[in-house]
Amino acid sequence: MIRAAMMLMIVALLLLAPVSGKCQTTVTAEDSVTQIGVTTAEVEYSDADIIAEKDWTGVEDDDLPWIQFAGEESIGFNGSAAADPEGIAITVNEKSGLLWQPQANVLEDFDLEADGNYRVEVVAKLPCDGQLQINLGDWNANYFLYDFPVEATGDFQVITCDFLKYGGDASNSHVLFQCGDFIGTSIVKSVKVINLDTSGIKGVKYIKPATSAIYNLNGQKVDASYKGIVIRNGKKFLQK
Repeated sequence: MIRAAMMLMIVALLLLAPVSGKCQTTVTAEDSVTQIGVTTAEVEYSDADIIAEKDWTGVEDDDLPWIQFAGEESIGFNGSAAADPEGIAITVNEKSGLLWQPQANVLEDFDLEADGNYRVEVVAKLPCDGQLQINLGDWNANYFLYDFPVEATGDFQVITCDFLKYGGDASNSHVLFQCGDFIGTSIVKSVKVINLDTSGIKGVKYIKPATSAIYNLNGQKVDASYKGIVIRNGKKFLQK
């Protein structure tokens, strides 16, 4: 009886614990702290509204950003990265089960303010349809990501993700491009972070993708046969 009661207590504590991965917290548009989503907001902005930006066109091998692949701190486990005339070429040979591996630090060294409203805009070419993750924040506690389905167009496309009412000050922040669901070569051409508080935002309409994907506490994708605590759309459930 005592052992059963202790097991129930452990499960309850795990369900109440925050959802976190190796270096990020998944937050959905329903959460009360930071609202994140792919939007159809019409935004008019000028250069003064851009907090940080990077054009990777014509990047050299020696200037590639930090990129981590699953299983090790360096490139080579399930893919590779290289300089391409059009930008950073990130090749995934096989899925590791972690959407956030590989992750590429495509923009860094900028500051975010608590309750600020920001848009991340990435110009990229994807090899296939898949679930993309964009991570915005610092390496300490204030980092948030949103994963959403993206359809490949066969060419470069502008991918936007809005972070509204950001949940805390964050210095030396980054944008991580996480494409572990895309087999083949993705190319990141440019990325920018826009301050929506100073730009002419005309309204936000969330496109909330419905997904049945579930993950265990290690961030690995699992199916309905998995027993234990799982994460779906940023929330925890006990799957029996």
